[in-house]
Amino acid sequence: MRFRWLFPILLMLLLASCASMDRNRRGDELRLSALHYAKALRWGDLPAALALTRYPEGEEAQAKAVDLDKYSDLRVTHYEVGGLQPDADLKHARAVLELEYYFERNGRVHRMVVPQRWWYDEDSKRWYCACPFPDFRP
Repeated sequence: MRFRWLFPILLMLLLASCASMDRNRRGDELRLSALHYAKALRWGDLPAALALTRYPEGEEAQAKAVDLDKYSDLRVTHYEVGGLQPDADLKHARAVLELEYYFERNGRVHRMVVPQRWWYDEDSKRWYCACPFPDFRP
């Protein structure tokens, strides 16, 4: 009976560590989602990049239908995800995606900077990019 005071303290410590672990996990998932999006573009898996693009419910989708056939000869040679800044509650984040690419039809290398807005979907427990597909031009 001497240590009755110890149980509430241990319980509070356990709950605090669980909340911290959840925050870390969600932050890691954000970094991985942003990287997966960039890698999908890099390796020509455009449908995978599009699968990570979704707007929150109730928000007008700014994305147009993407004709993937016009990107058949697109080659992304370099990507860099930078400036990943989540908000305090880890429900929204901003990032900057830098891409270098060319189209095989002309071989001209282009550089593009794409601002990104990410959001966490509580239902699916996943991060999504709420941004239009990059405007790749030959």
